[in-house]
Amino acid sequence: MSTRPRNLSSLIFAGILGLTFGQVMADSPQYRPDIEQLVHRISDRLEQSADQLGLTPAQRKSISEKSQSYLTKYESLRNERKALLQEELQAFSSVLTPEQHEQAKSMIDDRAQEWSEKGRDGSIASFRELNDTFGERLHTAAEKIGLTDEQRTKLRAIEATFATKHQQQRQSRRELIAKEFSEISSILTPEQRQKARQSIEQRVVMVPAAQTLAHRLEVAAEKIGLTDDQRNQIRSKVEEYASQFHTANGERRQLLQDELKSLSSVLTPEQREKVKNYFQDHVVVLDVDLDALEQPEVRQMLKETVSERMEAAADQLGLDDAQKAKIRESAKSFVAKFQAQRQQREALRKQELESIASILTPEQREKVKGWVSDQFEVEN
Repeated sequence: MSTRPRNLSSLIFAGILGLTFGQVMADSPQYRPDIEQLVHRISDRLEQSADQLGLTPAQRKSISEKSQSYLTKYESLRNERKALLQEELQAFSSVLTPEQHEQAKSMIDDRAQEWSEKGRDGSIASFRELNDTFGERLHTAAEKIGLTDEQRTKLRAIEATFATKHQQQRQSRRELIAKEFSEISSILTPEQRQKARQSIEQRVVMVPAAQTLAHRLEVAAEKIGLTDDQRNQIRSKVEEYASQFHTANGERRQLLQDELKSLSSVLTPEQREKVKNYFQDHVVVLDVDLDALEQPEVRQMLKETVSERMEAAADQLGLDDAQKAKIRESAKSFVAKFQAQRQQREALRKQELESIASILTPEQREKVKGWVSDQFEVEN
């Protein structure tokens, strides 16, 4: 049986759901707007890779001088982000018990530096701690702090009100990162620029799963030739969809958690420990090479449901035939639910595309018309 992710001719999807458009396009100078980038700026990355890039003393000095003007800008973004997370926590206070609120306070700080130091081994588990929003952090720690289903539902409703603010902050990070690299790249030779891009992007990143079409367009803007005016028009047109997708992400996470819970009785305690994070819906980008898809640890996570992920990792988990049969049987009751959610997300992206169609050229519309679908590994 042969399997390949959909739209593989354009993209390589190597993760729990699939990469965002543009992140693995070899000729696209897009850089990651993730939390970790706020700790390690473009200049930091180049300094770490100076010997590998063959930077001369003069180049290092020029890069250092150019980067000075960005110190306060990055600091400002970090402060804005922390303020937003604190605002989010305050909004959640009415839903949490005093004990839960106390536990939640410890999640306010970004753990990017800690992740950066310990997460470079490339293990999938080590990258699940970097949740972009405070709501995502609470849902990830739901069992640990004892959130009820009613609390989760209320939290998702509050989360949706912060979706646009988080989206705007991510955009600000992306623009600052792109601007910094644009200025610094003029100091580098063409060969150094290519090596620098690979060093900066590295091999691992986490991104939200059920993304808007607008986000996919943004990260692939240069690839499809979007002008600054088009990008600004698109952002203003699709702001209303941010909260809807945030809600959709929450609903999907809840469904994955429900499925995982339904399968727990089939597993041994050791197996349950191994799969406890299988409900997480962030992707791990491992490589830009098609051969990466042949790696077992990649392929097993290119699945839509928890049961599919378990079956793909059956050997690593030590599942016997009886367990596999029970997992497949249990999965049947979730098929319609996953399909309904997928259709809902695709319907939202179709609405987005319709709302921005007049902004795109005919050639651009042709390139993105297939981007309304989720990207999962599917059977041929």
